[in-house]
Amino acid sequence: MSAIPKSNLLAILTRPMLNHCFVPVLACGVLVASVPGCGTSAIKTGPATTVAVHYATSRAYTETANKDQSFGNDPAAFQVITYGNALVEIPAKHASGSSEGTRIASYDPVPKKDGMPIKAFFNQLAADTRKSNAPLLLYVHGYNNSFADAAHRAAHFSEDLHLPSKPVPAVFSWPSRHNLFGYWKDEDSVLLNARNLRRFLSNLHTRCPGQTVLVGHSMGCRELTFALAEYAQTDAREGRFHIRRDFSEMILIEPDIDLELLKQNISDLRGVCGRITIYTSRHDIPLAASAFVHQDNSAGKTDDPIGTRVDVIDASALRKDFLGHSDDGEAVCDDMAQVVRGTPITDSSKRSRLVAD
Repeated sequence: MSAIPKSNLLAILTRPMLNHCFVPVLACGVLVASVPGCGTSAIKTGPATTVAVHYATSRAYTETANKDQSFGNDPAAFQVITYGNALVEIPAKHASGSSEGTRIASYDPVPKKDGMPIKAFFNQLAADTRKSNAPLLLYVHGYNNSFADAAHRAAHFSEDLHLPSKPVPAVFSWPSRHNLFGYWKDEDSVLLNARNLRRFLSNLHTRCPGQTVLVGHSMGCRELTFALAEYAQTDAREGRFHIRRDFSEMILIEPDIDLELLKQNISDLRGVCGRITIYTSRHDIPLAASAFVHQDNSAGKTDDPIGTRVDVIDASALRKDFLGHSDDGEAVCDDMAQVVRGTPITDSSKRSRLVAD
């Protein structure tokens, strides 16, 4: 177990993550007076960096002037997946992990009824990955997140990890209700979309060979681990064995998933992932509330060893708000960069923001 020292907190200037489990918090008798917005209302002027975020989503598309609202909270008919690219503008001056002032400027192509053909999408994704000579980073968002939230965060991960070659960002966005009281509806949506994500992961491995980093946050970790476990089991049933891991890394940030369920699936996950990194927090109230409601132990609060090639990192010292569900700032971005580089957790000279617990 490792911890990020409190001495680094003054350098962490980010907004909290949106994925606050508000309904379970109420069930625990905790009243939250206000919940932060998505941080896109105050658009900064001046130079901006444009990041192309490849997306696959089962959300319904609506033509609207505000591109952040183009993909709403309702599912597409028959769970049809739309593919394309969101061009995300990030202010030139911003704090690592902060989406303030970030917006979707446009789409390429414009997501009409059927979106981008799947073959063209994966061909472009593979070409971009080869051209950049950088890893592909796939982000799966959590509860109470909009499509724009996911696209913004994926773009920031590409920029804020500060790697020599910027990762190629992609998102799989499932139709969260983006509503504080939509927790249980989002749980249903995660289960419904796990198979869609499994098919996406299969296409990703087949059509985009190379280093791929899978990143999930909170409830999105359920969808990612469910999909990946089914992916591994399907390959096993069909007699496909993995001499080399299909995905280089999987990073779970404050996973809202039952610890025992994660442990049951861990052998399948390790079979297709080179390494698994889990960022946890003892002060995460939403995860504590979720565990109370479900009567289970949350993997996002554990300090238990889970297995070989699984690094559990205590990020409790990063707590920046009352809910403590916001470990996505500068220190985590710095450490994620070392994860992508393949730096072991024991190398304190390069992962200097981590100290032994």
